[in-house]
Amino acid sequence: MSDRPSIEKEISDTKKTISQLEKDIKQLRDWISGNERSLGGMSETLRRITEEGITRARADLAQRENEMQRQRGSLAENEKLLGLLTEQ
Repeated sequence: MSDRPSIEKEISDTKKTISQLEKDIKQLRDWISGNERSLGGMSETLRRITEEGITRARADLAQRENEMQRQRGSLAENEKLLGLLTEQ
């Protein structure tokens, strides 16, 4: 079993990671949305390149969302563990 200071540090680190992931996810969503809106006015070549970029961004977005869910699960587990240690 881990000690209280190490769990508190892990909680703090996880919260920072989640915060950064939230920022990254918002930026990716905004980028995807902005590029989807501008597709109509693009030449065929530029549209294909942009669509490929959007596809890659969506894959990256899915990975980051999965990572954020994993981090949130880890945070919940550590907060629960810290609560149990506090009760003792």
